[in-house]
Amino acid sequence: REVWAEAPPPVPAPRDGVCVACERGEYKPLVAEGNCTLCPEGTYSNVTAAAACNPCQPNALSERGSLSVGDCLCNPGFTLGPENATLGLSATCPACPRGTYKDVPGPSPCVNCRAGSYADAEGTTGCASCPPFATGPNASVTFDDCKCQPGYTGNSSYECEACPVHFYKPDVSFSPCTKCPPNSNNTANASTTCTCNDGYTLDYSSPTLACRPCTPHSACATGQFWRECRHEMDAACQDCAAGSTSQDQNLTHLSVGKETCICDIG
Repeated sequence: REVWAEAPPPVPAPRDGVCVACERGEYKPLVAEGNCTLCPEGTYSNVTAAAACNPCQPNALSERGSLSVGDCLCNPGFTLGPENATLGLSATCPACPRGTYKDVPGPSPCVNCRAGSYADAEGTTGCASCPPFATGPNASVTFDDCKCQPGYTGNSSYECEACPVHFYKPDVSFSPCTKCPPNSNNTANASTTCTCNDGYTLDYSSPTLACRPCTPHSACATGQFWRECRHEMDAACQDCAAGSTSQDQNLTHLSVGKETCICDIG
């Protein structure tokens, strides 16, 4: 419901010696000669011959000379109330909740803070960043949501340091770095995993995914080649690609890799 400011009855302003009504977006509050004035920022007039302009709702602003309540746009940090979201009118402009922000005026919705940032107050126009090498979930609402990234360790003082070589840390937490398991290693700081040493592969039957010795090299059948042992995959015989084959067991026994396979007849 529009609320009109109290003022004396409007008197048309003289133009070329004739009194004419002020146009929409204008007003004239006094009984006297003079020109109409544009409604100031934060107000509007949707009728002619207005003695006063209507104020925008709280937390909204309009340009000078606005013609309707639809020209009142929610300020940054505030968005449309749910009762007006389908109407496109900003009759109410509640603050963006914690963990969200809005940096432009208008009816656009509040946006969740991205991972690694947070908003601990309502009505914010931006999110604060976590400390270096720390992160947190989307829409974080407090600095306490920031924890050390994978590969970094620290404590509640939020000073996150890289795990040294031969150590790793896979999760977001303040947990300490862990030494690489036996028969594995890494070669860089801030590592999130360790890799099995040459001659070893992951043992998927182990609860800790320990590294075990690779399966010894053996002969493969015709049409197969010997796949080399890798960190995440054991050695084994593997079929050649469609349209290719291996010549004989002796060749596949001596050679390693899919280049052992050659084009088949035809």
